[in-house]
Amino acid sequence: MTSLLGSAQFWFGALLLCAFQFAKFNEIKPLDTGLKALSAVPDLRARDFVGLLPYRVTLVLFVLVTLAGYVVLCLASPSLIGGWLRIVGQQSDAAEIDGIAQSSAYPLWIAAAFMGLAHQTIPGLARISNVQRDMFHDLVGIPRALVETSAHFSTQILAQSLDRRSRGERLALMCSDRWRAGIEPIADIGFLEAQLERLKLDDEDDIKDARAGSVRELRASIEQVVCVACIATVRKGGIDALAELAGHLGVEKPRAQPGLWQDLLAPALGCFTALVVLLFLLPMATPLAARLMGGEVVFWPSGEGALSSSAVYLVGLVIPVLVAAAILASWTPRKADAEGSLLVVGLFVVFYDLAQTLWDYGFNNVRLNQDTGQFIGHMVPFIALHALVVMAICGFVQWRVTQPAPATVSRQTLDVLETVLVAAVVSAFYGWARIDYQWAKPQPFDLVPLTVLLNGAAAVMAFVAYRSIWRRRQARQQSLAPPEPLRFPAAAD
Repeated sequence: MTSLLGSAQFWFGALLLCAFQFAKFNEIKPLDTGLKALSAVPDLRARDFVGLLPYRVTLVLFVLVTLAGYVVLCLASPSLIGGWLRIVGQQSDAAEIDGIAQSSAYPLWIAAAFMGLAHQTIPGLARISNVQRDMFHDLVGIPRALVETSAHFSTQILAQSLDRRSRGERLALMCSDRWRAGIEPIADIGFLEAQLERLKLDDEDDIKDARAGSVRELRASIEQVVCVACIATVRKGGIDALAELAGHLGVEKPRAQPGLWQDLLAPALGCFTALVVLLFLLPMATPLAARLMGGEVVFWPSGEGALSSSAVYLVGLVIPVLVAAAILASWTPRKADAEGSLLVVGLFVVFYDLAQTLWDYGFNNVRLNQDTGQFIGHMVPFIALHALVVMAICGFVQWRVTQPAPATVSRQTLDVLETVLVAAVVSAFYGWARIDYQWAKPQPFDLVPLTVLLNGAAAVMAFVAYRSIWRRRQARQQSLAPPEPLRFPAAAD
């Protein structure tokens, strides 16, 4: 790690990645359906859809995540490749990979591979960086928040102006010098005037010609002017300034639309805190586990490498459950998608365990006494069983949270206990199967309670986080629902 951070090639590759990801973040997804309404405005960037502070914070996080992945790849990819080569039996190639990884140019190869695989000319692999970009754009509502607000404003204006004459008058008002002067404190007037000039709506003759158009043409012109005004407002005052723009347009203020970032932030901080506590709690609990089981424990972390062993257990057993819960939380909240989301969770765990196995064999230079087919046939059942364990925990969490029930303390406590019970049963079976069949001879029993403890803790964290996200979404949907009409008593005869 120290030699990597002291390499000039590593920092040069990091600089290239930062420049590449900066340009990638500012791109807008070309096939986004919301951009159809923005086709009149060319060369839009991410900065046009969000305030300056959220843009900078999200951009910094986007680059930091990329750099973290870059460091992990520089450290782990030699072990992953070496593990695969050792599994398929090519020991000499594995040693050659280790030699290449020690060369100073290896970080540059990682950076070049990322930028090359993410190049737009490669159809399938281009999605590598696009998925990351879209995920971070969704966190702050790019371009969804502005597009939906613009459509909300346009719909109200069109509802207020049904005929050609009234729509022409409304269009002339929004293009007038007086209206532009009114929104100058909150909007980028230079941008607005440039776009109106390009739309040929900046002088009286052009506006007169536009007012002579059909109802459909006036509708399109109003939608374009409203969209341009929204972008100009966000460029100067941010998303919050759209509420003031609504007053100038004579429409209702936009409703708050918090994105995925607001939903995930608090649960993510809570899970991170719990992981740090577990990292130190496992070695501290080892003596207690030994006394309870009446002997020495083999699998529990202890000694000089206790924290490293504890981190390995968290990465192998707790992290997959938390990531799977995040996948479920970010999935479209519809009952018809429940099976599809669980299938994605299962596939994620399979690939996660496979990568962890390859890294373990490559990092520890394990030499196998069996061929590739025997190794795959031996490991696949345990990987599949682990995937089923995570799917069972996440499936129960998803089902239990979405069930209508009173939000009482006793009900919530019972829900947590039921989640722990499900996690304990499936993880105990998984741990028992491992100690009996994964190694050449049966292993000590202490792996079973360790597996139950970690999966139970992961299930509690996943349940609390998922319930928090679900309730925030339910409360937001209720606040956005139209109020029920008032019912007056019938008049007496």
